[in-house]
Amino acid sequence: MPAPLRIALVTPDYPPVPTGLGRAACEIAEALAATGADVTAFTMDRPAKSTSDSPSGNPQDRRTNGVRIIGCAELARTEKWVRRRAAFGHLIWPHAVRRAVLHAHRVRPFDVVEATNWYAPAALLTRGPWATVIRNSTPASHGFAEHPSLRDQIDNQAVRALERVTVRRADGLISNTTPHRDTICALYGPPIDVAHAVIGLALPQSLLATARQAPPPDPSEPRLLFVGRAERRKSFDEFLVAMTGPFLRSRGQRCHSPLVDFVGLATGDLEARCDALAIPAEVRHAFIDHGRADEEQLHALYARTTAVVAPSRYESYGIVYREAAAFGRPLVASATDPSARAFIHEAECGVLSDDCSPSAIAAATASVLDAPERARRYGANGRRAAAELTRERLAHATLALYADALARRDARLAG
Repeated sequence: MPAPLRIALVTPDYPPVPTGLGRAACEIAEALAATGADVTAFTMDRPAKSTSDSPSGNPQDRRTNGVRIIGCAELARTEKWVRRRAAFGHLIWPHAVRRAVLHAHRVRPFDVVEATNWYAPAALLTRGPWATVIRNSTPASHGFAEHPSLRDQIDNQAVRALERVTVRRADGLISNTTPHRDTICALYGPPIDVAHAVIGLALPQSLLATARQAPPPDPSEPRLLFVGRAERRKSFDEFLVAMTGPFLRSRGQRCHSPLVDFVGLATGDLEARCDALAIPAEVRHAFIDHGRADEEQLHALYARTTAVVAPSRYESYGIVYREAAAFGRPLVASATDPSARAFIHEAECGVLSDDCSPSAIAAATASVLDAPERARRYGANGRRAAAELTRERLAHATLALYADALARRDARLAG
């Protein structure tokens, strides 16, 4: 009987940290573990624990749902100093990851190292004795400000170069959607002979189970949900301004003005952006900041919202789009994002704003709140689409790509 495939999965975050990249990494890791693969997640959101935290006394034996988890956040004083520097600081995370992966590899060798392209954590792991697979999320440079400072411009170029080199040296590539694969190819220019699969992510089984039980929203108490960071890519400022315009006031004349729930913001972000945009106090009273809500809180918010508003300029996949669909909540997204256009065209589960301007976001949101029958149809369509996002499909497609990457690794080592 062949030994199980040994996989190292490198991620910036891992649950219970409630980030999109962390949730995606968890789905990939647990889907692969369910097939019998031996999966270790290396994450930068926590330090490695002492051996006393493990029942066997071995820190390598800590597992969650079949996945071994190793923190990589311990940094020497010099590393902490370099990490704060522009450009060169981005090598510290890859260095810490390489140190942790090599330590575990010496105990039991890995067959595959999979990592995100975001900030290139596997930059120092390519061309190793394992097959390196890069699963492309949104490039880090997409999150920079529209008019960055000189320091940020230098930082941006360094990050993009690091990501580009890592992708070009990989043995296999995965992108979440066809539009995203096209973006990655244009941005990084990977070799044409490297397998590059399009594999959509799964939704958490706990989310799908909760979503199936979610009751219809209460039409007398409209609520909106925004999930994401307070950044330009998410059209966060435009969304705040959209809530202050004629849309909110006109709805207030006919029914309760909607409450707006926010999830995923850092402490102080909402208040700071409201101050900068001079959002009126009466509008701010409708804003509820839940911070980095955990999974249970997030599910509860999806279950009670009337519509999910996610007017991103760009998403590699759009986990929030699909979570909204699973709960049967109509989605308001932006036509600016190719992934949103593709998903809404395929699933028919929401509406697209013409662009990311406040007026367009407000008009698209109002069109959903003002048409309950259409909103219910969107919800039913979304639930059908989300039912296809299973871990079995994700694991099967990922293992097929791994086989191609391992073949390329073998050829590389033989040559």
